[in-house]
Amino acid sequence: MTTFSATVHQNRYLPRGASAVHAIVNVAAQPDGTEAGPGAAQVLILDCSGSMNNPWTKMEAARAATSRAIDRLRDGTWFAIVAGTSFARLVYPDRGVVDGEPVLGLAYASAATRAAAKEAVGRLNAGGGTAISQWLTMARGLFETRPGAINHALLLTDGQDEGEERAALTAELERCLGRFECDCRGFGTDWDQAE
Repeated sequence: MTTFSATVHQNRYLPRGASAVHAIVNVAAQPDGTEAGPGAAQVLILDCSGSMNNPWTKMEAARAATSRAIDRLRDGTWFAIVAGTSFARLVYPDRGVVDGEPVLGLAYASAATRAAAKEAVGRLNAGGGTAISQWLTMARGLFETRPGAINHALLLTDGQDEGEERAALTAELERCLGRFECDCRGFGTDWDQAE
């Protein structure tokens, strides 16, 4: 738990007729050493569709950008890596499959988990279709494993959602609304910013 305190300082001796008071507010935060609660959750979504191979430098740049994003995760952040094609695949952490469905979960960021995640990202290749709604569905499911966390997704794509009906993406965006924030970064010159 963090304790906050605030102090206010102002000039008590204002000139007669003055109508403005200037104050300086000092805010301080002091952690008490107990666990901080659910914390932050980050899902990195990497477009691995076939269009990311045209040219091949897009996929290479996306892997490099994802690795740099992993490097910047603070210790203690809950995170996962999702590869997106015509379906979503949990790349890291690999929790396995039960009854044909992936077991969703987030990893706790540390030097070891960041290194393992970057190794998994380095093995990714492009191929297949694009269904961004599926990727967002998996991110939403991952965030649900950490109730109360501050949830953020980073979607790295060339932004050509050609493998599904527009209504599917719109419907999933509605389901994600208010559950997490998502920043999108485009690769190449032909990505669709509106999507």
